[in-house]
This record gives sequence, C-alpha cells and structure tokens, in this order.
Amino acid sequence: MNSINCLKKPKTETSAQFFNRVFPTSLFARLNKSFGVDNNKEKTIFRTFCLFIVIVMIMHPGTHSLRDLKAYSKSPTIQLLSGQQSLSHTSIAERLKELPSECVKSVLDSVISQYKLKLKHKSKFPKGMKVFDCTTFSVSAKHYAWAAKRQSRGNVRFLVIMNSYSGTPDAIADASMHPNY
Repeated sequence: MNSINCLKKPKTETSAQFFNRVFPTSLFARLNKSFGVDNNKEKTIFRTFCLFIVIVMIMHPGTHSLRDLKAYSKSPTIQLLSGQQSLSHTSIAERLKELPSECVKSVLDSVISQYKLKLKHKSKFPKGMKVFDCTTFSVSAKHYAWAAKRQSRGNVRFLVIMNSYSGTPDAIADASMHPNY
C-alpha cells in the first residue's frame, strides 16, 4: 500500500488553474454587472484582456509600447494562455483608456487577497517591497544650466523611493543630476 502512495505525482497547479484562481470568472462577471466593462465588446473581453497583459508582463518583463503589445498578442503561446485574440495597438490603447479605475482596483485587490492567502501575509504588501514615484516639474532653462544644455523642455525629475510597509520615504533622488535625464 505504501509503495502505491510513493508513486503518486505531487499535486501541482496548471497555468489554467492558477489563472482561474487568481482571476476568477465570478469576479469579472460581478465587475461587468457593476461597471458594464464588456458591453459591446467582442474582441477585448475584460478578463482575457487582463490575462493577456499579466502574461506579457510575466513572460516579457520590462517596458512595452503599444506596438510591442500588438506583436505579443500575435504569439500563439500568449493567445493560448490568455484566450485573447490578436489585437491592434489602437484597440489596446482604447481598451486601456476606457477601463474605470475602480474596476481595475477591484481586480488588483482580488489579486492581492489571493497573494495574502497563498503566503499567509498579514500586510498589504511584503515588507521588502519598494514603491517608486517619479515626479516631473517644469523649470526655466535660464535658471538651470543643465536644462539649457539638454536642448529639450527643461524639467526636474525626482525619484521618491518609499518603503511600502511603513509608507515612509527611504530616499529622494534628483534625477536631473544624472546625465541621461
């Protein structure tokens, strides 16, 4: 009897099971009822669109333009995982603009609650997580020599690095001092 138990494979979660747990269809049905996010939509259904964006972020981390997202939407692997059809960069931009922020916040809150359940974490974010805020201020080129040398619109850019656990700033960096800014 014990030898049979030893032959059992460890239970693992498939990608479909994972995404069904993290992005439950019941949540999206409720959001659609509340916000009407899928009304008159045939190609960019909210749930599959969210899955598409998350899968692109996981498989291809980094910053992406709308044209990059368009190219990724043609990938058979991403289409299979997300269920999202190929999209144009215009339809991606329109969909992103029309999504209500409260609706997107509800999805984020749901994902955070799943994270907390899985890792049994009490705080909203893990202690080691940092929050970055880049703020740009317009400045006069005649008052700041570096702004005149850049030959572009003069601005000051600050990077505020905050500890998400306490909410206090850990560092404030003046990005204007960096030659690439």
